[in-house]
Amino acid sequence: MMKSAFRTFSPIFMALVMIPLACSQPSAISPNQTASQSPPQIEIPADKGLVSSSTQPPDCKISFRCWGSGICMMNTDGTDYRCFQTPAEWYSWSPDGSMIVYQSSEDGNAELYVMNSDGANPNRITRNTEKDIEPSWSPDGSKIAFASDRDGNYEIYTVNYDGSNPVRLTNDDAGDREPNWSPDSSRIAFSSNRGGKDTHIYTMNADGSDVQPVNQKLNYACQPRWSPDGTKIMCQVSGWIYSMNTDGTNLKTLVGARATRGVVNTDASWSPCGKWIAFITSTFSKDRTKLSYKINIANADGEETMTLYETDDIVEEPEWSPVSRTVLASVPSQAASPAGSFPGTKQIAYVSKNKGTIYRNIFTAPENGMDTPVQLTRYEHDNVDPAWSPDGKKIAFSSKRDGDFEIFIMDADGGNQTQLTKNKDRDGGPDWSPDGKRIVFHSWRDKDWEIYVFSSEDGWTEQTRLTESEEQDTNPCWSPDGKYIAFMSKRDGNKEIYIMNADGSNQTNFTQNQLDDTDPSWQP
Repeated sequence: MMKSAFRTFSPIFMALVMIPLACSQPSAISPNQTASQSPPQIEIPADKGLVSSSTQPPDCKISFRCWGSGICMMNTDGTDYRCFQTPAEWYSWSPDGSMIVYQSSEDGNAELYVMNSDGANPNRITRNTEKDIEPSWSPDGSKIAFASDRDGNYEIYTVNYDGSNPVRLTNDDAGDREPNWSPDSSRIAFSSNRGGKDTHIYTMNADGSDVQPVNQKLNYACQPRWSPDGTKIMCQVSGWIYSMNTDGTNLKTLVGARATRGVVNTDASWSPCGKWIAFITSTFSKDRTKLSYKINIANADGEETMTLYETDDIVEEPEWSPVSRTVLASVPSQAASPAGSFPGTKQIAYVSKNKGTIYRNIFTAPENGMDTPVQLTRYEHDNVDPAWSPDGKKIAFSSKRDGDFEIFIMDADGGNQTQLTKNKDRDGGPDWSPDGKRIVFHSWRDKDWEIYVFSSEDGWTEQTRLTESEEQDTNPCWSPDGKYIAFMSKRDGNKEIYIMNADGSNQTNFTQNQLDDTDPSWQP
């Protein structure tokens, strides 16, 4: 996450919390975008940290980002835990919950991207040599506000969700940051150090006019958040969380810090119905050498606080998703790999490392009960790339148990693990044909990555090479009708998606651009 000059602690990850379904949200229409293939899904069982509470709001979901990880979601009791990898640093939901704008440095510079709320179809919407950060989607769905230093210092801008029509709203020598929209999209609150070195909260019209200070008594105030009814603004100051009227009157402490016990409260946000706030509490150990963190919720008066999550990892910036929408987050890296799902039995096959081991193994679990995984492989060598057979009775995978990666198959319960390939170089990425009689995979056996296929009808013995190029051909994926195989190739100088007939003929470049395209997957 982009470091803010206004923070007491450097932001490392974001937390998002889902509002109870009883909350009402004003209807708004965000831009419509067709979903494409989602990023690889990762399914891993919930780990420690969740705090059970019979008083927690019903139907809540919690999600959070951890350093060096993907994006995940789970219920507050730890069930329905799922992840997918997206290099997002700062999120904002579209008002209907169908899309997310986020900040990412994946291309070497902080820019803004928009994706579907399931992680599909990520699109970069800003492109410049400076930093574009801290996006906020307007409640009417028409604009995204953000901060950028493209003109020499941080100013507030707006842009359409597709990146068109960028408009600069502020023009001041100070740094203007952290825009947040009023519920009717008519005004924007932001933090700024204009008028001195201390930061204060300001508001302005959506076109940048009529800039007004909110409360000049709160020095070092940051992260303004407009209440859903538009009557209040919440902010944080040095471990304290305040709310006030939009003109700065009726200042009230919602959550206070306790310096004697090393307790600091930060990063508060309103629930969509305005009945709850979420915030982070960080607490020093007695010797003040270690910090622990909690994700909390409380009622709108800052009372009746309950803890949803505790961890020694740094957590920051809780956000509430729109009502009844999926929540995204990320978790500490557990070296998980893309998962395969067999729809007939609603089972997930996935790869994960157990604590205390450096090796990856294959697990399965029901998609509605990730807290009850079954470990299928138990070798002290990596076992990866699980792929279900069409009838759900077998899983193909690659394993390093024989000294280098080879293709294996096993029963869905982990029994009858059988090695299919045996050579001195790496084989991996298996995928079944729709009739379940053939497996396509990639191999380094000819000293470059090429794609091969073999069949159960000849005992998996005849392995036929389908591609021949001097560059990498990998990640094959069979079409649902069995006629085609999609794969990734570097034969044109960068990674592109190709399609070929199932016999290897008619190899055609499907994507043609200057950036890398990888990991194809067919719509069922």
